[in-house]
Amino acid sequence: MIKDFLEVRPIYQSKKLLIGQKGPMTRDAINKMFRKYSSIANINYTVSPQMLRRMGIFNLLVLAQNEPFEISYISKIARYTTESYTEKNLRVFMF
Repeated sequence: MIKDFLEVRPIYQSKKLLIGQKGPMTRDAINKMFRKYSSIANINYTVSPQMLRRMGIFNLLVLAQNEPFEISYISKIARYTTESYTEKNLRVFMF
């Protein structure tokens, strides 16, 4: 999905993923954007890029509920540095 986005976004000499009208978006600009759209959507809690990342990992777990999966697979996709760190974070999602 990101590769598809990179093919259609305007060309810019930066390795940053998100490019605004004035150039690469800063962390503050991204967080401001999340606050703005959370407010518009009447979401009464803080939505952050980290929350979206964790929800993506959660969705992987939901998809893998009935199938065996390797913890190393989740570590690789989430770009966690160690499997023990992955296991610690997965405990948050276990029902």
